[in-house]
Amino acid sequence: MKKNLLQSIAGRPLFRDTVTTTFWSSLGKGAGFLIPFFIAAWFGADSQTDAFFFCYTAIFFISNIIGRVIESVIVPFVAQATGEGKDVGGFIGRLMILTTIGSIILTIAFLSILLPLLPLITRFNQEELRLVRSILIQISPLIVLVLNASILAGTLNAFKHFALPAISPAFRAGIMLLFALLFRKTLGINAVAIGYVLGELARFVILTAAAIRWNIRPTWGSRERVREFFVTAWQQSLGMGAIGLSQMIDKLMASWLAVTGSISILFYAEWLYNMPVIFLSSGLMVTILSHWSNRVYQGRGEYDLKRSMKKTLRLVTFISFLLIIPAMLLLRPIITIAFDRPGFGDANIINLSRIYLILIITLLADMLSIVMTRVCIIYKQTIIIRNLGILRLILKIGLNLLLMPFWGIYGLAVATVLTHYCALFYLWYRVSRITQNGHPDL
Repeated sequence: MKKNLLQSIAGRPLFRDTVTTTFWSSLGKGAGFLIPFFIAAWFGADSQTDAFFFCYTAIFFISNIIGRVIESVIVPFVAQATGEGKDVGGFIGRLMILTTIGSIILTIAFLSILLPLLPLITRFNQEELRLVRSILIQISPLIVLVLNASILAGTLNAFKHFALPAISPAFRAGIMLLFALLFRKTLGINAVAIGYVLGELARFVILTAAAIRWNIRPTWGSRERVREFFVTAWQQSLGMGAIGLSQMIDKLMASWLAVTGSISILFYAEWLYNMPVIFLSSGLMVTILSHWSNRVYQGRGEYDLKRSMKKTLRLVTFISFLLIIPAMLLLRPIITIAFDRPGFGDANIINLSRIYLILIITLLADMLSIVMTRVCIIYKQTIIIRNLGILRLILKIGLNLLLMPFWGIYGLAVATVLTHYCALFYLWYRVSRITQNGHPDL
C-alpha cells in the first residue's frame, strides 16, 4: 500500500513538487512566523514595537511586494527563454544589474519622501519619530537584497529547483533571531532591524551560490525580453503596490486612534492570519506557475486551462474551509499560546483575538484570488492585477473611513474582509474572459 502511494506521487510531477515544496516552504517561512512571537516576548506591545512595525511595514511594502512580483513574473520568461534555446544566464545577469541600480534609486527616493512626511502622516511623538527614522535607515538595505534574491529564487523555481528557494527565508529568520537575541539588551528594537538585513544578505549569497552550482551563471548578456519583463512586472507591481499600500494605510489610521499598541496588535493579528495563507500558497502556487508556464512555452502536451483552474479552485475552497473552521474554534488557545506573556496585557489579548476572528474570514477570498492571478501572470496579463490592486486600495480607504469612526481598530479589520470579497468578483470576471476565448491550453 505504501509502495503504491509513493509510486502514485512519483508519477505525478506537479503533485509531487507541490507536496515537497509545501514542506520546505513551511520550514522556511515557518521560521519567519516565529519572529513576531519572539518580539512580543522580548518587547511586548508598546511604543517601540509600534515604531518597528511601522517601519517594517513601510520597507516590506516595497521589498516584499516587488520581490514577490519578480519571483513570479520571471518564471514564464525563463521558461520561454529555455524553450527557445536563449541565454538564460545573460537575461538573469542583466536583470540583476538593472534591478540593483533601480532599487538603490528607489530606496533613496522612498526615504527622501517618507522621512519628512512622518510628522504629518503619523501621530508619533518626537522620541518615537527619532526611533522610526533610525529604524527606517537601518532596515532600508532590505529592498536591494530582497529584489535580487527574488530574481534568483524565481529562476530556480522555473528550473524546478523548488526546495532551496522555499526554505531560504529560514536563513534570514535564523540570523535575525540570533542577532536580536545577542544584542537586544544593548541595541533594543534596533537589533531586530539590523538582524533582518544581515539575514537577507546571507539568503542572497546562498541563492547565488546555488544558481552557479546549477549552471545558471548571471552575466551581462542579451537585452532580449528584458524590456518586456520590466513592463510586465511593472504592471503587476503597481497592483501589488496598491494592495500593500492599503496595509500601510491601516497602520497609519491605527496611529490616529492614539491608543498605545494599536499598530502592534493589528500587525500581530495580520501576521497570524497570514500563516495559513502562506502555508497554502507556498507550495501549490509556486509549482503550478512553473509547471503551467513550461507547458505553455515549451509545448509539452495540452492542458485545458479552464478545466484545470476550476479543479484547483475547488480544491483550494475545500482546504480553505478546513482551515477557517478550526481556526475559529481554536481561536482562544491559539492566541493564548502565541501571545499570553507577562507584560502583553489582557486587553491586548482580547483585541488581538477579535481582530484575528474577523480577518480569518478573508482566507477563502485570498486563496481564490492567488490561483486566478497565476493565470494572469502566465499569459502576461498583469494589467488585470494592476487594476485589481487599485480597486482594492480605493475600496479599503473608503471602507476604513466609513467604519473606523464606529468600530475603531475593528473597523479596519471588517473593511479588509469586505474589500477582498468585492475585489474577488472583479478578478473572477476578468479571468473568465481570458479562459473563454480559446487561449492556448495550459
